[in-house]
Amino acid sequence: MVDVESRPVEWRGVAQLGPCEMKVYAMSVADSECPDELDRAAQALTVEFAESTPGSGVGYLLLHRARPAHFALAHVWDGVDLIQAYWTSPLDLPAELRPHRAGAVGCVWELEVLAFESAQCAASFEAADRRERYLSTHL
Repeated sequence: MVDVESRPVEWRGVAQLGPCEMKVYAMSVADSECPDELDRAAQALTVEFAESTPGSGVGYLLLHRARPAHFALAHVWDGVDLIQAYWTSPLDLPAELRPHRAGAVGCVWELEVLAFESAQCAASFEAADRRERYLSTHL
C-alpha cells in the first residue's frame, strides 16, 4: 500500500520564465523541503520549455521533493489546453534534472495542484482580465 498522507503545497509566487509568467509551487514529503538547486535547475529548463511552446504566456511550475526522487513539472496554458514538461532528478543530485517517463502526467499529490490550476484556468477563461485573475489565485 502506498502512503498517501497529504503533502503541503508551498506558494512561491509568480516568476517570469522566458516568455511566460509562471506560478511557482513546491511540495515535499514530511520533514523535508525542495532544495534551492532543484528550483534553479527547474526554472532554467522551464525557460527553454516556455520559449519552445505555443501558448498564452501563463502557466505554473511545480517542484516536488518526493521519497524516491525530485520532480519538476512545468505547464503552459494554450487556450484551454495544457502543455507539460516533466523532469526528475536523484535525491542527492537535485539539479541533475532529466526528462521523466514519456506519457507520465503526475503522481497523486501533483494532481492536486493540476486540478486546482485547471479549475482556475476555467474560472478565469471568459474574464476580460483573465491573465491577472489567473495569476492572482493560488493554493
